[in-house]
Amino acid sequence: MVVDSASMSIVASTSLELKATSPSPSSGAQGNQPEDMGRVYPLNLRIPQAGNYVIKVDFGPSATLYRNNAIPLAQSPYPITVAGIMAITGHEATVTTTQFYYYFYDMRIRSLDCASGAARTAVTATAPLNISITQTGNNLASSSNQGSIQWLFNSNPISGANAQNLNIGATGSGIYKVRHGILDCSFESPDLNATITALTVLNPEKIGLQAGPNPVNGLLNLRYSSTTIQPHQVELFHQDGSRVYQERYQSPGINTVVNRQFRIGALAAGVYVLKLTLGKEVYLTKVIAQ
Repeated sequence: MVVDSASMSIVASTSLELKATSPSPSSGAQGNQPEDMGRVYPLNLRIPQAGNYVIKVDFGPSATLYRNNAIPLAQSPYPITVAGIMAITGHEATVTTTQFYYYFYDMRIRSLDCASGAARTAVTATAPLNISITQTGNNLASSSNQGSIQWLFNSNPISGANAQNLNIGATGSGIYKVRHGILDCSFESPDLNATITALTVLNPEKIGLQAGPNPVNGLLNLRYSSTTIQPHQVELFHQDGSRVYQERYQSPGINTVVNRQFRIGALAAGVYVLKLTLGKEVYLTKVIAQ
C-alpha cells in the first residue's frame, strides 16, 4: 500500500496471492538461497499526485519479501533517483553495518493522464551472463568462473560442487546444469544430458608409473610416460573412498616422459589409492601416509 507521509492515509493499495518459489519453503527470515529464483509481481500502484509517500507491505501467512542486505554503509544506494520524476530516499529498517534495498526491480513510472514534460532519463542495461557447459570425458566445465557456483544433477544441488569444473564419475549419467550467483542475481546454463564415458584400468607398469616418496610427506612426485594428448588428471583417495586431492593439467604430448610434483598437504595416516587418468585410460597405485 502507498501511504501519505503527512496524513498517514492510504492512497493506493493492491493485494497479491503468492506462490512458493523455494524448493523447501520455510517460515521466518531466510538467508540467500541460490536455488530460489523468486518471482516478480506487478503492483500497478496509482499515486494520485506529487508528494511524499511511504510504501508499506503487510504479509500473509508464510509470505516473504526479498531484500538486498549486503550493501556497506559507505555504498548506500539512497536516494535512488529517476531524475525529475521520483526518488526512493530510504527505508525504516534498523541500520547497523549495512544498508538494505527492498522490493522494487524493473520499475516503470508514467503519468496517469498525460505525458510528462520531464526529460527522458537514459538507462544502461547490463547484458545477462550466458552460461554453457562443455563435457570432456567425465569432466564438465562451465563457460564462466564468475560469482558463486552451484552444480545441479537431475535438478538437485550437488553437495560441495562449487567449482568451475565438475567430475561426474561419482554422480553418474544424467541431466546437469550449473548456476552462477552474481550480486544476488542467479544465472543458469541450459540442461546438459551427460553420459559417463567408460574407462579402462590398466597396469601402471605400462607407462612406468612411479610415485614417491612413499610414505608421502606432503609433496608427491610422479613420473610416467604420457599416452595421449588429452588432459591428464591425478586423484588421491583415502581407503574409506573419500577423495582428498585432485588436479587436472594439460598433456605434454604422446610418448613424453612426465615428471611432476603435487602439493597434496598433510594426510591422515593410512593407505591411499592414487588414480592417474590419461584420456580414457586409468592407472592405479598405492600411496602410504604415516
